[in-house]
Amino acid sequence: SRASEKTRNARLIIPVIAYALARASPRIKVEVVKAIEDDPTLAEPTYINVNEQFKRLVYNPLQTTVGVVDKVVVIDAVDECTNLKVVASFIKLILEWASKIPLKIFIASRDEYRIRNAFGSTSDSIRGYFHLHDIEKDVVQNDIRIYLKTSLARIKDDELSGLVASSGTLFIYAATAVRYITIGGEDYKPRLSAMLTHGQRSINKFETEIDSLYVHVLEKVCEDKEPDEVDDMRNVLSMTIFFRNPLSMEAITSLSPESNARSYLSWLSSVIHIPDQPGAVVAPFHASFPDFITNPDRCSPKRCPSFRSLVASEGHELIALKCLKLMNRSLKYNICEIPKGLTLSRRERANSPENVGKFSEALKYSCIYWAAHLAEVKVFDTVLVDSLRIFLHEHLLHWIECLSTLGELQTGLKSLGGIVAVLLAFKFHDLKLLVHDARRCLQMNFEAVQNHCMEIYESALVWIPKNSLIRKTYIADVSRVPKVILGLPDSWGPAELIMQNGSMVRSVAFSQDGSRVVSGSDDNTVRIWNVTTGEVEAELKGHTGSVRSVAFSQDGSQVVSGSDDQSVRIWNVTTGEVEAELKGHTHRVTSVAFSQDGSRVISGSDNKTVRIWN
Repeated sequence: SRASEKTRNARLIIPVIAYALARASPRIKVEVVKAIEDDPTLAEPTYINVNEQFKRLVYNPLQTTVGVVDKVVVIDAVDECTNLKVVASFIKLILEWASKIPLKIFIASRDEYRIRNAFGSTSDSIRGYFHLHDIEKDVVQNDIRIYLKTSLARIKDDELSGLVASSGTLFIYAATAVRYITIGGEDYKPRLSAMLTHGQRSINKFETEIDSLYVHVLEKVCEDKEPDEVDDMRNVLSMTIFFRNPLSMEAITSLSPESNARSYLSWLSSVIHIPDQPGAVVAPFHASFPDFITNPDRCSPKRCPSFRSLVASEGHELIALKCLKLMNRSLKYNICEIPKGLTLSRRERANSPENVGKFSEALKYSCIYWAAHLAEVKVFDTVLVDSLRIFLHEHLLHWIECLSTLGELQTGLKSLGGIVAVLLAFKFHDLKLLVHDARRCLQMNFEAVQNHCMEIYESALVWIPKNSLIRKTYIADVSRVPKVILGLPDSWGPAELIMQNGSMVRSVAFSQDGSRVVSGSDDNTVRIWNVTTGEVEAELKGHTGSVRSVAFSQDGSQVVSGSDDQSVRIWNVTTGEVEAELKGHTHRVTSVAFSQDGSRVISGSDNKTVRIWN
């Protein structure tokens, strides 16, 4: 589900499988706990070697059970994960281990090409591949009939048959219909009657059953509302749909205090989940509703005259403005009131109760995601530009302080890079220069600011060039900092980033999108670097000699390396696993490259040969 970070992070699938198995079997639980005690990072989503993670958290514990474990692991809606490359890698991993584990694994997904291709040419004896639309209609409709009869206890047989017919083979239609019909409590007959009448209308080739239902829901919601009420409801709904991460009702209200968000969203409770528990997130019941409401052909004025379809750029503009206004109201110097000289680790700062209380859910969201929303804006109106100017000239360093406290400083660097591009495109040159300077300042001092949030004022601002715009804008606001008398450069040098490797570097290459660098060095290691922060994302070990040459594939999913150990290795960037070890050269390999389509690798060696590998 997209509803939360935990349920859309594909890197958590293996730890969750291990947790489920541990709950089902005391023997497995003992082994899983032991594995995590031996290596506490094993269950983290950042664990790079997923093959090793699966082996130690799932495969090894299963070996302690006697006979066959009669369990089915169900992984539903994997297409809702944010990184389908990781999902595809997981599916390939499962297929490799399938014949070795006493489990049946059921994976459900929409027909996404990355997921479909992950199954590849695996033997049919290992996997079965089924499409819901290939299952007999009678079987699906019988299941829907049971669901509807259970959910609507007093429904008559003819009414039940009508709803089943309207649902077709779509469970989401049936589920949404039940929520809509029962929204008024026990007396649901009028809504049921309206649903049945609506369902009998002819459906043209552009209108699916679910579209028909959503049109009906929206028209009913809008029919007794004033135009300004519909506009306000549309704005709140637009925010809910286009949030990068779903928020609670309390957070939505904090971001938009002038609107009656709870009331507006309650009108849509048949399609939007509004939990009673404080802090629980508000989100669409099903991905089909955002798909419908953001499609101007499906949610058109002709078919849904009372409600205009949502436009992504308008939604992102609204959220960006709300985030900027909240940050301009809330951010300040030393927001967590950390005593001067006190040094806390990132984890201590982010998790301490005192600090957590300083950041509302809405403020955290604003700090992390405002720039991502701004990058999607197509038109900058005066209100948005004014709010952006206030933020950049008064609160930019406060924002960096907050991101350091929250452990999100890397997000800050990425955000600054994205905002530079936006400001350049819209010709806000003065703001672009300020943000560019802030990015250089943070890159230069990333480790220091990451280790202590107040270093953005007490150190970073002090040592940057004298003519830096960020220095000129903020230095007067910072008191009691050292003054450098001699040695400061006037302007920035040409080197944006210096990354320390620890061993002689023999080869480097950029990924196609410029976001990563791969290096090969004399310590026999291939490293993948984040270009934005200069941090090492992965260390790929396996060569037994210096790595002389490295290269990325065109899509950035693989790295090839050539070494003094006479081998060529192909690495999976996502998992860190060696996908192939190519041997044949009789001397060190000095040069490697991928073909344009990624299907071949070419290598050159001191043995005076060039080899093309399939």
